Amino acid sequence: MKILRNYIIKDFFSVFVFSLLILNMVMLLGNLVKISDLAIRKGMNIFDAIKIFSFFIPVLLQYTIPLSFLMGLLLVMGRLIADNEIIAMRVAGISLIKILNIFLILGVMFFSLFIYSQR
Repeated sequence: MKILRNYIIKDFFSVFVFSLLILNMVMLLGNLVKISDLAIRKGMNIFDAIKIFSFFIPVLLQYTIPLSFLMGLLLVMGRLIADNEIIAMRVAGISLIKILNIFLILGVMFFSLFIYSQR
């Protein structure tokens, strides 16, 4: 079960990090237009523009972390189902509850980290 747990967690975190990067880039591009307008029209220093741009990142993480978690969960479970790995685990005697407990524990960890960061 330890090998299986590590396999699922590694697969989840690779999808999570990739989707987190992509979602952050997409959401930051919308704010890049506003900041570039300030830099060009108002004559703002480039270092001040980068500083303002970096202030958007923590605000965007509030939205992109839950979306990335959901995307990681759905893509990993979808791949496990599509490759019939869930059926192979069930045949090997691993219950579906044990498989889903991995994601439940990850969800509780992310939830507690997210609630702690809101304080």
